[in-house]
Amino acid sequence: MILSLIHRGGDRWLFVGVYRVTDLQPSQAAAFKYETQLLPGHEELIGRIIVKYKREDRASYIWGHKYGADLEVSEVLDSALSIEKFPGYNNIRILHSKLILLVSKEEPSWKSALSSVGGIYLITDTSTGKVYVGSASDEGGVWQRCELTLRPDTAAIQN
Repeated sequence: MILSLIHRGGDRWLFVGVYRVTDLQPSQAAAFKYETQLLPGHEELIGRIIVKYKREDRASYIWGHKYGADLEVSEVLDSALSIEKFPGYNNIRILHSKLILLVSKEEPSWKSALSSVGGIYLITDTSTGKVYVGSASDEGGVWQRCELTLRPDTAAIQN
């Protein structure tokens, strides 16, 4: 299982789901390549739970059996944390984890903007420097491409 959190600054983390690992492969680009599936039953809590955790090291992962007791739910928001509005086509530079959140929450300004346009896009793996150039010309534009490749419940996610 993977408890997925997005760092919000300081010792605050936003809960974005619990995922079952459906496949695990060694990877040259990262330690492992995971295929995951969002566990049902807690969707209404995604984006609403703030977890307090003071991260002491730079490891990509923390292990539940070692650090789980250090995670503390500090707040449950009345509604999901709002996600930033679409910044314009010339101003998109976004981390993978934030893009997954935008797609899973179907943030209206992003969905509207990216559904109405096709084009060429570039994805950069910041850990290796490798790039992927893709194109979206079908109905649904770039947003449809994001949905097909980034939804945590249907795609392989490499952290």
